[in-house]
Amino acid sequence: LFFGFIICPPVWVIFTLPLGHKFNKVPIIKFMSYLTSHIYLMIHLMIVGITPPYPVVRLSLFPYWYEWGLLVWLSGLLLFELTNPSDKSGLGSIKILVLLFGIVGVGCHVAGYARLIKWPYWPTLMYVRNQFFALSFLLACVQILDFLSFHHLFGPWAIIIGDLLKDLARFLAVLAIFVFGFSMHIVALNQSFANLDDSKEGLRRLAQGERNAPIFSSGKFIF
Repeated sequence: LFFGFIICPPVWVIFTLPLGHKFNKVPIIKFMSYLTSHIYLMIHLMIVGITPPYPVVRLSLFPYWYEWGLLVWLSGLLLFELTNPSDKSGLGSIKILVLLFGIVGVGCHVAGYARLIKWPYWPTLMYVRNQFFALSFLLACVQILDFLSFHHLFGPWAIIIGDLLKDLARFLAVLAIFVFGFSMHIVALNQSFANLDDSKEGLRRLAQGERNAPIFSSGKFIF
């Protein structure tokens, strides 16, 4: 039945909507409906941001049909999250991140369509948009573990991975401090300088542009 939901969307719609039957209230049917919806979301994200059928570089940012589909899907997820907040424990918080990155990607597209970004920069804007959709797809793949939490094999793994992600976030916060300090040190190491003669005439003869050469430059006075 689950593969029937994925292969034939009308079957999924019939079993999910309250159409006079009680299948939509059966726990296993509800679980398969949620998982099918999640797989469809991943398919939409993949088509829009990873393997788009049409070129990303284009003269008009009017959404294609599959971009409209992703917008409707994300709108439904946002409405569902506002009316029925999900559990944030474990891997449940990833669902919020999936929705957040998707909304940011939509915001990038809207910024270009509303002419907030000039048209010569639209290819870069679409590239950034697709990166947000790709991040959302990556987190959606991780979220599958949350659906498998009931499984006797994958359930303990989902709990362990959820705890590891919290520890990873703490580690990244500490790592960011050291990376920032190391980056500033690298900038200091790459400051431009030049040895002069004993008098100050060499400094006067040195052109102003060469005297204040930018960082990481490779001019003839840089050693």
